[in-house]
Amino acid sequence: MGQLIQIDKKLKAVMVLSLLAISSSNSFASTEVVGLDRNLAHTTKQQCKLVSHQADLMLARPETKWLRTLPLESNFLVYTQTACIWQEFLVSLNDPNAAMRKVRGLEYGIYGYQKNHDQAKELNEQWLAKGAQWSIENKIEGLELGKYGYTKDPILKAKELNDLLVANGDELAILRKITGLTKGKYGYQQNHSQTGEFIDEWTSKGSLTAISHKIDGLLIGEYGYKKNHDQAREFIDEWASKGSQSAMESKTDGLKYRRYGYEENPDQLKGCIEDWADKGYQWAIEKKIEGLGYGSYGYEQNSDRARELNEQWIAKGHRWAMERKIKGLIQGTLPPDAILQDLKKIV
Repeated sequence: MGQLIQIDKKLKAVMVLSLLAISSSNSFASTEVVGLDRNLAHTTKQQCKLVSHQADLMLARPETKWLRTLPLESNFLVYTQTACIWQEFLVSLNDPNAAMRKVRGLEYGIYGYQKNHDQAKELNEQWLAKGAQWSIENKIEGLELGKYGYTKDPILKAKELNDLLVANGDELAILRKITGLTKGKYGYQQNHSQTGEFIDEWTSKGSLTAISHKIDGLLIGEYGYKKNHDQAREFIDEWASKGSQSAMESKTDGLKYRRYGYEENPDQLKGCIEDWADKGYQWAIEKKIEGLGYGSYGYEQNSDRARELNEQWIAKGHRWAMERKIKGLIQGTLPPDAILQDLKKIV
């Protein structure tokens, strides 16, 4: 028990190290993440003890609970020993995301767990009783494919459960129904005309999944639509101006790679991203920072301006900007000694 407590303090120290990234101005974050054990190796027992209490307080605050997931970053779903211990600690706190990972771990033998389908079903049913949406989705998949310890029986419950989620606007359920109507799965009968009608219905409600599938349908002639690039381009332009990420992505690809009836035009692409960013669309803001950082999307490379913009969005409390910077620090932009020097200033 003493050893576990010591490891626990070390892990909680990582939370404080991560928070340091928010106030640091010495890195431009990348999107790639590596394991945290190398940072832990440079943290002494005394330093862990000093920050343990502060970390407890931080984890209890609603606005910082998302930081719980940081030590779980991994490559190819393989967790370090440290991350496995942290994962179980979060399960003991009844953290829903940790419980979701445990169910998947028990099903597939990942995240440090051994396969145990009976335990996966038992835990999934516990969270189903609490109304966890991911547990309903697991049960639908289980009844369709015989997973998570459930007996395969797609017609009996899968469609009923999925339609319940669709009524609440759940994007994954909408995707599942589109797949079901297209391929005759999840208790749905194959019906291409009904697929198009369903997509049109949820497009009018702003569903990201429906918008994305209508774009694909018009571009390639799927989901009950006839191939029509002109109509697809008009649809993309309309929804890109409204902030649909899939539409912005499609128009960006079109202007960057000469696709979907668009001509390659870096200046127009930059203008679109500027317009979308000015409207406050997060995807466009991130692309603007990326464009300035790497000299893409029609922008000239200007790393200083990219860092400045990222810092501005951190100051406004945006999680995605914090994560960009935190992941950059975790990747090793700052040496461990420098991070620990900052740590001493706040404990």
